[in-house]
Amino acid sequence: MAVCERGGVMVVPRFRAWHKPMQRMSEVFAISFERQKVKIRDLTVPFEDCVLMQSTGLFDENGKEIFEGDVVELHHFTENYSTTGGFYEGEESLVGIVRYGYTDDEIKCFGKVYPPSWFFENRYKKLDFSDLGGLHEESFKVIGDIYRNPELVEE
Repeated sequence: MAVCERGGVMVVPRFRAWHKPMQRMSEVFAISFERQKVKIRDLTVPFEDCVLMQSTGLFDENGKEIFEGDVVELHHFTENYSTTGGFYEGEESLVGIVRYGYTDDEIKCFGKVYPPSWFFENRYKKLDFSDLGGLHEESFKVIGDIYRNPELVEE
C-alpha cells in the first residue's frame, strides 16, 4: 500500500468500501491492485463489487473520520467584497458531499495543471478545501453518506 508523507510524518492512506451486493459499508483492510480485489471484514471481493472511498485525514466535531462520499454540514467563514467597494466577513453553513478530484475551474490555470484535491460540493457550490480559510474540527459534522443516506443528498 502506498505511504504518503505529510509534515514529516509517514501516513498510510485509509479507505472504506461500500459493498454493493450486501449494501454495507466496511473498513478496508487490504487492496490488491494485482488481483483487483479488496479485503473487507472477513471477505475478499472484486473491485467491481465495491466502491472505494479514501479518508480525507480530517475529523468532524464529534471525532468521526471524514471520508470521500460523506454528507457533511460545513460551517466556515467567508470573505467577500461588496459591490460598493467594501470588504466584509461572514459565516456560511451548508450541507453537501465530500469529493476528491477537480472543481470545474481547477484543472488548469495559467498553463499549469494542478493535482486533484478534496472539495465540498452541493447543488449550488463546489468549494476546494484549500480555499476555505480556517478549517478545523468544528467546521464539519458528518450527518451520513451518499450510499446509506441518499435522502440527504439534494436532487
